[in-house]
Amino acid sequence: MGERRFLPSTAAELARAIAAQGPSRYDEAIELLDLSREAAADEDLSPQAVSQGLYARILADRGRHREAMELARSAAALAGQTDLLSEHADTLLELAHVLAAAGDVSEAHSAATEALDLYQRKGNLPGARASLRYLSQSAPT
Repeated sequence: MGERRFLPSTAAELARAIAAQGPSRYDEAIELLDLSREAAADEDLSPQAVSQGLYARILADRGRHREAMELARSAAALAGQTDLLSEHADTLLELAHVLAAAGDVSEAHSAATEALDLYQRKGNLPGARASLRYLSQSAPT
């Protein structure tokens, strides 16, 4: 009873699942992201990175590209400080979506390629498939 150690990560992952259902659920996802950030300890980088990455993607979808890029880069940098390859790859794939939304397709492709590499190193097949799907749908011209 009263165990809150997993609250930041659980809230961030639930927010991701809710946001994946579409823009009509973004406000609900943002509430969970706020909960995750509030509950996360300063040294708990993983939920911070996941929350920032997803929030950046929501901002990009809402046309707030400059703010989204700053937040997505911060998320990838935070995740890069951990040994959590899948979470780092997740933030890079979020960064790719943000960059593409802002019109930087080439850099988005690079971020998605780096995500694919991390997913493959981890053996995360669903993540690798998501990266490949992204790369095949948004190849630079």
